[in-house]
Formats: sequence, structure tokens, C-alpha cells
Amino acid sequence: MAQQAAQHMDPALAEAMEHDHTSTGQPHRKVLMWAFLGSECMFFGALIGAFLVYQNSHAAGPDRHEVFSKIFLVSIMAFVLLLSSFTMVLGLAAARRGDQKMMTVWLLVTAFCGLFFIGSQGYEFYTFVNTDHMTPRTSNFAASFMILTGFHGAHVTGGIIWLVSVVLLVRLHPSQKKLPITKTMLPKFLSILSGIPQRQEGETLEPRPRHRRFTAFVRRQFQAPAPAAPVTSLSVEEYKARHLAEERILNVEIVGLYWHFVDIVWVVIFTVVYLFSAGAGK
Repeated sequence: MAQQAAQHMDPALAEAMEHDHTSTGQPHRKVLMWAFLGSECMFFGALIGAFLVYQNSHAAGPDRHEVFSKIFLVSIMAFVLLLSSFTMVLGLAAARRGDQKMMTVWLLVTAFCGLFFIGSQGYEFYTFVNTDHMTPRTSNFAASFMILTGFHGAHVTGGIIWLVSVVLLVRLHPSQKKLPITKTMLPKFLSILSGIPQRQEGETLEPRPRHRRFTAFVRRQFQAPAPAAPVTSLSVEEYKARHLAEERILNVEIVGLYWHFVDIVWVVIFTVVYLFSAGAGK
């Protein structure tokens, strides 16, 4: 059936569609990302193992009970990073249904959560150095702890740069007629907060309660994408447009895989390093 349809297509379109097929059924870049994340599991596993070995080797410096006695800020950091996984899912859902505006919003919200995490971790390290007088040279415990959390912070920083790059590549593509930041964004945002519905010139809308507008907004974020048109009806130009949309979705999926992995690693670090170490001192 596919071969018969290909015979009636433009040769350039049929050749382009043939290149989309892979031996695994998945894009090569996604498979490569899974392989990379597998190696990252071993990398962080080694760092966590080193910390567990050296957690009591504090020499003359502060021990783990002194360092982890206050975990309120770290708990907020963990919550914000877990929240960023949810906003990442919303960004991918928006990309799949072709809503580039909301995809931009959710990816930037995810990057902002990452920035909050990095800023909080920087403050935490500043406190360790200036208040607890702890540096990687202080003891094996300090070195293993700061290297573990520092490398995770570096991964979060890389994810932030990646998220912003994906947004810029999409919004600044020649196919886009305008930048994401326009003169109408602030009035729209303020109208959402005030519960006033948007209307075009000459259009009358019945005002709805704010909670109904919010419910409708949340429902749209999880709305399933419209079914794609049959492949046999595509021209070369239409195929290129669809292929570009699929590439954008794939880019968001790949950065989403990386971001979820970073979040999962922090959940493990927060549980093993902070909670178990703080609880052991009671």
C-alpha cells in the first residue's frame, strides 16, 4: 500500500520519506540520547557511591550532620525541580499539538525553575565556604559531596542553555513571522489574571468567572493533537512543513528526556545524601 502510494508521489518526496525510516523504529538522535543517559547513570552512580564511602571522613572539617542539619532550602530546590518536570511535559504537549506560543512559555518556565535551582545551589555553596569553612580540600567528605552536587548543578546549567536554545531555534526560524515577545503579550497576561476574556474588534463575549477560564486553559494544555493528514495527500512543500514540525517535536522530546533524567538524579541525591544523612544524626 505504501509502495503504491509512493509511486504516485513526487520522487523527491518519496526519497525524503524513505530517509525517515530507521532500523529501531525510533529516531537515531533519541536512541543516542538514551545511550548517553545510560552512561550518565553509571557516572552519577559512581559519584554517589564515592560519597557513601567517604561520608564519615570529615577529618578536622564539619561532619555531615552539621552540614545537613538545615535542609529547608534544599527541600524547596527539590520541589521546584520536580515542578519543572511537569512544566516540561506541558511544553512537549504544546509542541505536539502545534501550539508554539505555549510551548515557548512552558519551556521558558522550565528554564526559570532551573535558574532558581542553580541560584539556590550557589547560595548553598557560598554558605558552605564562608560559614561552615568547607571546601573540596577540607576533607574527603567535603570533596565527594561538593563534586557530586556540583556536577549535577553543571548538568542543570547545560539543560537551561539547551532549553533556551530550542526556544530560540523555533521562534527565530525563517518560518516564523514574529518574535515571541510582542506588544500584546503583557495585556494578554494581565487580562488572564483579571479574568477578562479577550475579544477582537467588534466581537462581543460573555464574561466568564476566572476559575472557568483557568479550567479551560488547563484543559487546552492536555488537548490531544489533531490527527495528521494522510501521507498520500502531501506535496513536497507540505511534507517539508510537516517534517519541520516533527523535527521541532523531536528536539523538545530529546531535551525533555535529558531534563527528566536530571530531575530523577536530584531526587536520588536529595534522598540518599540529604535526607538519610540528616536523619542519621537524630
